[in-house]
Formats: sequence, C-alpha cells, structure tokens
Amino acid sequence: MSSSSSSVFPTTSLSQQSSSTASFFSNPVPTGGPADGNNGETRVLDDSDLSIVYWPGPEQWKNETNVDAYNHTIHQTSCNTCTAALLFNGTGVSLTSVISPSGANFMAVLDGVAAGPFQLYSDVESTTVVYSIEGLPLAQHNVTFIKRSDDPNDTTLFNIDSLTVVSRAAISATGSGSAVPPTPTGRSSTVQQTQPGATPTNSVVPSAQSSSPAPIGAIVGGTVGGILVIGVLVAWFILATPKKSNELGFNQTNTIPGFLQVEWPTNLNHEFLRLENRAKAEATDRGKSQASKLPRIRQFSPFNQEVQAAVNALYVAMNRNELGEVVQGFMELKRLNALDKFMDVDVAKASSLLAEYLIRAPKDPQRSQAETMACFFSTRGYMDPLNSAMAHHLLQNDPDSILKLWDEHREFKTTGIGKPAHKIGPDERLLYVTVAAAMKDDYSIAVAAFQTSDSSFDPWRTSAFIERYLFQSTPLIRQRFRDFLHDAALARDVAHFGPLTDQVKDIGRLADDSSLSDLYESIKDCLERGLFVVSGVVPQHPYVQVVDARLWSLFIWGAVQCRQVGIAEKIMKDMQRYGITPTLDMWSILLKGYAKRGMVENMMQTIQKIQAQGLEPNIKCLTIVMSALFDKQMLQPAREIFATIQSYSPRPEDPDTENHIPQLLVAYNVAINGLLRNRLVTAAQGLVEKMEEEGPHPDIVTYNTLLNRFTQMQNSSETAAIVRRIADRGLQPDIYTFTILYVGASRTGNEDLKKSLITRMRALDLKPNNAMLSAAISFILGSGSTDAIPTAMDILRTMEQESDKAVQPNEVTYHTIMHAVDELVVQKNLDSGAGFNLVNELYQRMISRGFRSNRVIHHLMLRMNLRRPGGDSLRVALSIFDQLMKEQLINGDSWYILLSGLEARREYAVAKHMVDVLRTSSHDVRGSLLTVVDRVSRY
Repeated sequence: MSSSSSSVFPTTSLSQQSSSTASFFSNPVPTGGPADGNNGETRVLDDSDLSIVYWPGPEQWKNETNVDAYNHTIHQTSCNTCTAALLFNGTGVSLTSVISPSGANFMAVLDGVAAGPFQLYSDVESTTVVYSIEGLPLAQHNVTFIKRSDDPNDTTLFNIDSLTVVSRAAISATGSGSAVPPTPTGRSSTVQQTQPGATPTNSVVPSAQSSSPAPIGAIVGGTVGGILVIGVLVAWFILATPKKSNELGFNQTNTIPGFLQVEWPTNLNHEFLRLENRAKAEATDRGKSQASKLPRIRQFSPFNQEVQAAVNALYVAMNRNELGEVVQGFMELKRLNALDKFMDVDVAKASSLLAEYLIRAPKDPQRSQAETMACFFSTRGYMDPLNSAMAHHLLQNDPDSILKLWDEHREFKTTGIGKPAHKIGPDERLLYVTVAAAMKDDYSIAVAAFQTSDSSFDPWRTSAFIERYLFQSTPLIRQRFRDFLHDAALARDVAHFGPLTDQVKDIGRLADDSSLSDLYESIKDCLERGLFVVSGVVPQHPYVQVVDARLWSLFIWGAVQCRQVGIAEKIMKDMQRYGITPTLDMWSILLKGYAKRGMVENMMQTIQKIQAQGLEPNIKCLTIVMSALFDKQMLQPAREIFATIQSYSPRPEDPDTENHIPQLLVAYNVAINGLLRNRLVTAAQGLVEKMEEEGPHPDIVTYNTLLNRFTQMQNSSETAAIVRRIADRGLQPDIYTFTILYVGASRTGNEDLKKSLITRMRALDLKPNNAMLSAAISFILGSGSTDAIPTAMDILRTMEQESDKAVQPNEVTYHTIMHAVDELVVQKNLDSGAGFNLVNELYQRMISRGFRSNRVIHHLMLRMNLRRPGGDSLRVALSIFDQLMKEQLINGDSWYILLSGLEARREYAVAKHMVDVLRTSSHDVRGSLLTVVDRVSRY
C-alpha cells in the first residue's frame, strides 16, 4: 500500500504480526515466494486483507472456508445490499470469485464510474476472474463492488476470493500519444448493450460507456480522499434512491442502473427553481440509454416547500465546504423540526469539517450552534465532532460546558431522530463526562452517565486519554477520574445485572478464578465505602446501588465453575457478615462444587451447617451428596442418604406433590446409575421394579440407564426385557435409547438388529446420523467417570467403520470426546499424561479422516499443551496459536487461554511479548482478558 493510504488502513495484518511469536524463539530463513503473491507487477490481496472494506460488516459478510479459493477462504454474503471496496495504487485491478449455481449479479464502480452487471452464476462451482480492468494511470484508485437486490427473498451469493492489483506501464494500442480509455471486462449474462458510436451487439463481456459520466466523487467535491468516503457514497446511492424496479434493478436495456447514471453539474444554484417539474420529466425518460443530466434532489412526501428549500440550501453549502452556511442550514432544519431529513451521507461529509473546527475554534457566536450540531451528529453515530467539542472545553478547564454538551446530546437522543446501527469513530463521551465529574468532585454525575450506556474502557485507552488531556491536571484529579470510571461502570453492571451475569459466565467458562476474585473484591470494596448497600438497607443517596441475593448466588456459582470452592466458602461467610442468610439454592451450588472435587467430608459438614441454620436439606441437596458418595464407592452412606430422600416421597394429599415428584425422580435415577456403576445390578433392578409398583414412575431416562449397562454386559435377554417394558408402559424411545441399542448391536455384529433399529427410528422421524451419535456420546460421558471412556470409544469406532456417510463421525464427534477427556483431567479423575495421549490420538484420527481443526479444537489443544510441563509443549502451544492467527480464527478466548497459560507456567517474558502483539491488533480487550493482560503487564 502507498503512503497515502497508510493512515487509513493498518499496514500489518494480524497474521504478519504473529510471525514475531515464532521469531521470539528462533529466526528461520524464509523460503518460497512472497506471501501476498507480489511478483513486482502484481500484488494479490486475500479476501481477509485489511485493505478491503466490507459494508455493512461481519454481521452480513461471513468468512467461509473453500478449498479451491486463494488461501482456502472467501468473504461471502447473501444480503440484499452489500459492498466491498478497495483503495489501491496501480494501473489495474481484477476480482477473483467463486462462481456457482447460487451466484449473484453485481456492479463495479471504479473511480466513480459504474460498469456491469457482472455475474457469479455458473452451472458448476469453480474459481475464476469475474472482473478485470487494466491500462489505468499509475495513481490511486477506488474500486467498489456492489451486490444490490430489491427482492426480499433473494438468496443469491456474492463473494470475494482475492483482488489482484496490477502495477505496470500501459501500452498504447494506437502507437500515438493519445490514450485509449481502459475497458473493464468480466462475466455477465448476455445482454443488449449500446455504447455511443457503437453498434448494438450481444456480448458476454460488458463494458463501461465511453462517454463516461463525471465521477461520483463530484458529489462531495474535493473532500473525497479515501475508501471510507466512497463506501458512504455507495451506501447513499443504494439507500436514498426511490426503489422502483425499473431504475434499481439490473435491467436488460442498459448495463448501468439508473441510480448510478446521473452526471452532476459542479454548480447547482440554477437547478433548484424547477426541480419538481424536471424530476417528473426525468421519470418519464428512465428507459432511454442516455442518462439524464439532472442533479440528484431530495424530495419528501408529503412535499413541504419550506423544508425542501432548507434541505437544498444546506446541500449547496455542503458542496461549497462552507461550514458557516452548513451550520445555519442545520439550525433552520432544527427550527422546522425536520432533522430527520438530514441524511447519513450529509452527516458523514460534514463530520470531519465540524470536528476540525470545534477542537480549535474560540468562543465565537457560531460555536454554540456548531456544538448543537455536534450533539445531533453523535446520535447518528458520528462521534468525532462531539469528542472534539468536549476536548476543547476540557483543555480550557471548563467542566460545566462538557456537562452542558452531554445534556444537549441526551435531549437529542430522547427524540429518537437518530439511532445508528454502529458508531463511526471512538466513543469517548463518558470519559469526558467522568473527567468533568472528577473536576467537580461529584460521583453522582458519572453514575448517572454510565447508566445510559454500555461502553467500557480498557487501561490502554484510559491511560492514553489521561496522557492526551489530563497532563496539566493534578494527581488527585487523575486518580479521582480513574476511581469514578471504575466505580460508575461497576455500579451500572450491578444495577442492570445482565452485563454482570455475562461477565461472570465468561469468567466461569474460562475458569478464570483470578478475575472472579478481582471482580468480587471490587464489589466488596464498594460495599465497604458505602457506594453499594445490601438488600434491606435504605440507600442514603440516589447513586447508591442495592446488592440483592442474586449477586451472591451468581458469584458462588462462578466460583464453583472456576473449581474454586475456597472462594465460594469465603463468599458464604461474607454474606452472613453482611446479615444475609444463604438460601438452600446457594447451599446446593456449594455442594456441587464440593462434589466436583470429591470433597465428601466438606459436603457432610455443609449439610450440618444447613441444619444449624434451621433449614432442612431438600431433595436437590441430598441428591448431590448421594451422587458424590456413589462416585467414591462409599455405598453405605450413599444408601443412607437415599433412604432419607425416600422418606420425602410425597403423599397424594400433600399440596406440593407435583413439585416434589420431578426432583424425586431425578434422585431415583441418580441412585440407579450409582448402583449400576458400583456393579450392584440386582439392587438397581429391584429399585426400578419398586418404582413401577409404588412410584415415582420410571421415565425413559430410567430405562436408558439400565439399557446402557446391559448392552455393555452383552446381556441380550435383559436388554430385550427392558425394551418390552418400555413398550408396555407406553414410553417413547428417544435418540439415546436407539443409540445404546445400535452400539450394542454393533458390538455383537447383529446386522439384522441394526437394520431393524434404523427402520424403527425412521418411523419415529429419528434419523440415525452423526449428530445423534455425537449427542449420545456426550450423554454417556456426562457421568464424569472414566468408566464411560471405553463406551464412547466403542461408539466412535463403530461410526468410523460405517459405510453410511450420514453416520460417520465429524469434527463435533471428535471434539465431544476430546472435551470430555479434558474435563476428566481438570477434575483430576484422569491422569494428565494419559488424558493428553488420548486427546492427541483422537486429534490424529480426526485429521487422518480429512477434517480440519476448527477454533474450538485449537483452543482445547492449546490449553492442554500449556498445562503440560517442558519446553517442547510450549513450542507446540505457540505453534497452535500462530496457526489460529494465520487462519484468522483468533478471538478473545484465544488470547485469554494463551496469556493465562503462560502466566501459570511463569513464562513472563513470553507473556509480555504476546501482550505487545495484542496491543497492535484490533481485538477488543475486556473482561477476563483485560484482567490477565493487566496482571502480565505488571510482571
């Protein structure tokens, strides 16, 4: 990329940054050609190159795998209106895409001149060049590819495989000094095309009109300097033009849609008197091949002449880049209550001009109106003008003016005029408001502001803000700003609770006990300082947040998910210190934590604590204890607990009978499973018979538990007897029933039974496939016992030997077993060495069947290698992370797993190096990742 574009796009991709990871340990000599395909005259840009700007973004443009594509990936979309744009230096450019039966039509706009439509349709899927143009002047150019359809049911696909930029001198075809205008070529339907001075012909290669219209850039005058502006203009053309099928569709009489065929005069003043009549005349001439010369106008229904005149005057001022006139035009629209007529493209054009003025302008009469305009722009997603206005007042030590702007911005927000899908530019409003609150020493201002936003700020961004704007402030103001920022954000999360729940869930998923402790201690600190109060205490100030029982349950659950029962115990003690009595649900969460660690003695002590509190342990608590006792083969205590549970069996006259029966049935099923796992088959059968006679009546889970055991024993008579009992009781077999029977038939080689089972499954609309069998494996491994591994491996082996592709294993199957083995290692039920060897074997089996490792499997292998001792495991882990970067599968979890794993290994130098790499990337750093980055940075 040229230096002119370096300020817009990063010059180094994430995969290039990752090379520093490997070089940290060694310096290999590069081999082969350049990674980007650069041969001196051409440069190939992969679809994931950061220079390509996709609109509207990743929610519509998906990164897909395609084995025939360049680097095996494409960016693909099925949306009705999407664009991909590139700013490049060169003499030509070509687009390579995957063509297929579902391929879409698209247009190409090069430096404001449209061409097309081109098409990606083909009977056979393949990769080919679909658009190409050479012979351009050696300069900077903009090319934008547009997929556009008015059909809401359109599901055709447009994709970008790669873009090739050409940089070589043009050869004159005439041999004279006159240049021959370059003509784009590509794939399209056979359409009738007429070019000035040419005879109509049927062609499969459309070309642009030789009498090219004035560039689209004339709309915004000389301010168009980058690809982002071109993207905004393309979006304006697509979204603002009236949607008539004969002018927006890819018609057969002209290859350029009507909305791109307008030639724009540089001076619009004389055009505005007869707009209405001329617009009607234009509509009657849509079918003509020569495009109308009329300027684009904004007309509204019902037609309001005063509003129309204000819009037109504003539009003229914007084309002149006269900020004063633009501000006056804005204020006139505000007076007419017509700010909804202010289009996004107008906001985009005026935004940079307004921001530059507001950061430097003195307090002149126009400034107040310009700041009002900036407040409105922020509600439309353009933050720079408001940021500039607030920055100006901050540097003037004027907190009151900052707060006045915030209030004015909130007033615009309540009108609902602008609700952008995303923000353009960094949103630093809360930082400025929090500084103003710190300068006024009024915490309530910061709390009130944070309650209206979900923004959060990482330490790097906060530190950069302090260095930029608070360098003249006292240390007291800077520290107060940091404290207000932290406390107000935490108060917001506690008040709304949803963000806090999501944060704790992420922490639990990552088993990040350090982040959980930090977050909990922050809440405790706010309680100690009176910023929070527990439920039942009346707040003395409106900004004080009430902490209710949900918060304590959430953190106990998070501690258990992190396998840190010590933290859970501490939270329970703190609750009682604050006068809060733990509920049975809270006690049951703590019991689950003990059960996962096999801490039976602690579980029995907890039962005593529950009773000392004046509560009776419920069925749920006792079932957790009983299951743990069976796991430890402590049969006598387990049976005693079960006897207590049986005494809870409700009588028909009890008012809470319906609520007790489901819990009781779960307890019985757990007891049956425990008896079978301890090889007490007769006792388990006897308990099922008692249930059939006295209740609670067995469900399909009860019989599946028995079936699984008897198929493992290859006891065909008992298996058949259980199947008959299922039928006699009118129960519906589920996928686990059939899977258990199918695996049992595979063990014995009973092909007739397998065929019969498949027939019966299809009759019940249960089709045997790898998803069903993977789910069955997950069900079997859910017991958390190593005894389940042989059964799971048997199912996998059966699937691998199947000729039916629908039954053969896929990535999900392998990952299900690998994840279950990893859990057994984490819970210390399986030796780490044996667990790693089994996971590695599964990984190799998966790869040998032609499957690629996805992000989830990469994460699992990364985590297991980081837990293994030795230098070789570290090299493997870094290699896996490097692969994640190259395949662009990396996300926040990837960084957290790597950095927390390096921290646990005490590889601080490597961890700090990787934090530096993270800082140069575009990843959002928050939550657990933010906590571990902060810790690593302090080593």
